[in-house]
Amino acid sequence: MTFNNFVSRFNGKATNFDGGSGVQCVDLIKMYLYYVFDIKPQSIGNAEAYWRRYNELPYLHDNFERIPNTPTFVPQKRRYSSMGY
Repeated sequence: MTFNNFVSRFNGKATNFDGGSGVQCVDLIKMYLYYVFDIKPQSIGNAEAYWRRYNELPYLHDNFERIPNTPTFVPQKRRYSSMGY
């Protein structure tokens, strides 16, 4: 699934990736990893844990660049031809 397909499919919708504890903040990132990158996410904690545990999880640091959030940061959509978006 491309990034644009993911946004179209899930934008504004509650998601429950694992069907466990109802809709959680971490469910969206798990769905993004699974559907866009074909990565099976691990249960590592809440959404904040993906930032905090980035360096110890190869499926994160091998596939993504961790960019600090600052008051002036504006995310940009990157173009990766191999990912289809």
